[in-house]
Amino acid sequence: MSTVVGDTIYFSANDGIHGAELWAHSTDNASTWLVQDVFTGANGSYPGAYFEMLVGDALYFSAITDDAGVELWMMSMEHMIFYG
Repeated sequence: MSTVVGDTIYFSANDGIHGAELWAHSTDNASTWLVQDVFTGANGSYPGAYFEMLVGDALYFSAITDDAGVELWMMSMEHMIFYG
């Protein structure tokens, strides 16, 4: 997964602690951060492995959770709200 919105790149990465999760990197100030730990623990949710699409100010992506398996998630860029 890799999507650019303005000066921010959203991508899937594994830091060895959270598993593969949604991260972001600002090209404006060179900061990188974990956006959302969808599947808590070292397993990871593998965001965007099956689907990713930017529609307006919303990023839609697939993510794996322990209780539901593969789900469609939406992140509002304007308000940084997550729906899964």
